Amino acid sequence: KNNSLTADEATTQKFLFIWAITCFAIFSLMTSKLISYLLPMYAPASLLSAIWIDRALTANDQRASKPMVIGSIIILLTGLVGLVAGPVVSEKAKHSARLANDIAKEVPPPVWDWIQHSMLIATIGGIVSLIFIKRKQLEISVWAVFGTMMMFVLLATTEGLSALQASKMAPLHSLALNAGELSMAGRPLAIHIGTPRHPSVFFYLPNALFLKRELPDGVIENGILLERGEIEPIVDFVNSNHGAIVLTDTERGKKLIEQVPDMKVIDRRGRWELLGANNMTTDHIAGIKP
Repeated sequence: KNNSLTADEATTQKFLFIWAITCFAIFSLMTSKLISYLLPMYAPASLLSAIWIDRALTANDQRASKPMVIGSIIILLTGLVGLVAGPVVSEKAKHSARLANDIAKEVPPPVWDWIQHSMLIATIGGIVSLIFIKRKQLEISVWAVFGTMMMFVLLATTEGLSALQASKMAPLHSLALNAGELSMAGRPLAIHIGTPRHPSVFFYLPNALFLKRELPDGVIENGILLERGEIEPIVDFVNSNHGAIVLTDTERGKKLIEQVPDMKVIDRRGRWELLGANNMTTDHIAGIKP
């Protein structure tokens, strides 16, 4: 405990810390995630960061430089590990088709580039901060760390979000919209996606789909199936509902087609697929938007 803090200041910092950690922990445990879920954490995290920066700038002594050294080393090591891990994993992927496929599916090239750029910023920021600490210019070191954080946030909100949206969220979003429109036209819809969800596909389905009918209490009701990762309820749903369509991923889709030969891929977006019966008419397929 820093003795320079008053009792009220110490209590306030504890409150902010518990607030931030609680928000982060609760929403991290959820299987379905949206970036906006962490918004309640931003306020206490920002205040704690401001308090830390203010104390570092106004207490230019050895005691204040210790956390700066630790923080700068953590930032530097994080960046270096990321920069080294990238080429190592890429080299291993050249000799493993399965690893290459997993990387392409989970970390598409635009996302990979964003991660590498972020690691480069962290490495440079950590080095600059440590240089100024060595020169006993603590204030400049603090601003170096602050600038690194701002650069990371800027990169995340520009390159990062656009890369994630284009490569991971947009394909599922567009396919879910088409699946929802077909369901509203009378096609029974099953959602065969396991955890972790990116996020829950129900965020992507048309609102009118739920305004038109009530959500089911059981597995099969009103022509829509709640998210299920197990294949058995999906097979039962398809066999029990003529003309059913299934929104799933490529791996689960392959296994489903093996158990229900009447199913085929009628649309594919990235790693996501929309399956339908082989006897789907031209009118049914025409309802799917490109």
